Amino acid sequence: MADSDVVEPMEQDDTFEGDLNTSHFPNFRKIRTNSYHKAIQTPPKLTHERLPSVSENSEDPPSVADAILYQKVKERGITIVDDDDDEIVTLLRGKDGLRRQGAKRQSWGCLPHVQESGVLISMSSKERKRQESMFELISSESSYLRSLNVLINYFMASEELRASVTNTEFHHLFSNVEAVRRTSRQFYHSLTKRRKASSVSMHDVCDIILEHVTAGDFEPYVTYCSNESYQQRALQRLMDNNPAFLKILRQLEGGEECAGLPLHSFLLLPMQRITRLPLLVDTIFQRCDVSMPQYDVASRALRETTNLVKKCNERAKSLERTEQMIQLQHQLDFKSTRSFALISPSRFLVKQGVLTRTQDESVLGFRRVARQDVCLFLFNDVLLIAKKKSDDAYTVTDYFTKERLRSRDVINDPVGFILVVEQNQENQRTEMRFEADKPSTKSRWMAVLRHQPVPYNKISNSNLQVEVISSYRAKETDAITLKTLDVYIVLESTSDGWYYGERISDGCRGWFPSVHVKEILNSKMRERNLQRRFRMLGEVTTLI
Repeated sequence: MADSDVVEPMEQDDTFEGDLNTSHFPNFRKIRTNSYHKAIQTPPKLTHERLPSVSENSEDPPSVADAILYQKVKERGITIVDDDDDEIVTLLRGKDGLRRQGAKRQSWGCLPHVQESGVLISMSSKERKRQESMFELISSESSYLRSLNVLINYFMASEELRASVTNTEFHHLFSNVEAVRRTSRQFYHSLTKRRKASSVSMHDVCDIILEHVTAGDFEPYVTYCSNESYQQRALQRLMDNNPAFLKILRQLEGGEECAGLPLHSFLLLPMQRITRLPLLVDTIFQRCDVSMPQYDVASRALRETTNLVKKCNERAKSLERTEQMIQLQHQLDFKSTRSFALISPSRFLVKQGVLTRTQDESVLGFRRVARQDVCLFLFNDVLLIAKKKSDDAYTVTDYFTKERLRSRDVINDPVGFILVVEQNQENQRTEMRFEADKPSTKSRWMAVLRHQPVPYNKISNSNLQVEVISSYRAKETDAITLKTLDVYIVLESTSDGWYYGERISDGCRGWFPSVHVKEILNSKMRERNLQRRFRMLGEVTTLI
């Protein structure tokens, strides 16, 4: 590979927050006009030693000194910025104004052979941005493949780590990641073949994406994503209960081969990459003129990659729900109530938890409030109320169909609410009062008991939008796992710091702690996020 062909993905840097007040920068318009050409005047020196290629036959993971791993890459196609200012955002950041960023970023326009060709002078701004978007997709796939190589050739190949776990645990940890890497290699090979065949600019890459997706080449991702719940539980269990495994893991994670990054960050890579792919395609699609033949191809590629992500989500959720139902079948005892067939093809668990049931009672003429902890299991069609017998066993005392339930708030009580049963087993209307341990628990139970999904046309630019700044692993069925850079539209919030939101990339909804996100203040970014949501989802949303 020639020096001019070296792909150097960008490093992670700060994100651009807030609206840019140009009055503070009198020369801003001039800077903005010339920003792209100024940015490419002094490209960094590129060498093979700085960034080794990742060819189809390359299996050795590069050292941290040689290349940027995917975890350190921040694709600009993920975070929408104003097209007019997209080059100046590397100079203008946040509220403090003009300051240089230390992170390096290699772009298509910085490649020496591109500059020497003179094409940047004659090429339109929109076409140049399309070239940059296609280049970014290829360079980020390169970094992603490097990280996969570290996962397989460093962590998975460790004989000490392999000897510390059982065959089943090893399979749960690494699943079919080798098949995922083969898919990435084939995909990257097709992309680089197209790039090398192009003298300066590429005519398209969305046709390659469309070909690979429609041919079923990305099916290994569906399998890998479906095993995510097994994988995360296996890793946590081994870290908690297997000292030998934990010791070896800590030694591996301290090595320079993985740049000091933890194993779980590598295990999450396929899920992160497949969910980001539609966003990268969407960025290319936005920069195609309607009159271009590439427009229709990009539109189809966007639709197919979005459907691929939905398939991954649905398969993962389906297997997780099936496992939950089988486990609950063994944990729940219906001897204290009428017979009930728990297992049903269409039934799944929505939320479970412990609440305190309160009742007024009279003892020797004195009134008092009786309290009893009960366990609630809410499914998509029925609510079970049970008493705990042991750590993993419950006795069901009553159940109600969900369509006969509604919740009512208790005024001036931050943790109390009333569950109204329109018709119980004796065909009578009854009310039950519950208390939660904190306000967010109350809000989440009331929301899941009462509300219908927020209609698509009710979501607007007035809704709070947030970007994930730190990952979060969902521990409850009504929560959602957060991955960095994902954007959410907030639909509800609680007084103690929880949000209920929708991920714009695939429409999945759930609760998450607000400490893991930051508000998006830039009005243009907010509007573009809504436009992206419409392009990727239409009127389809998915409830978690």
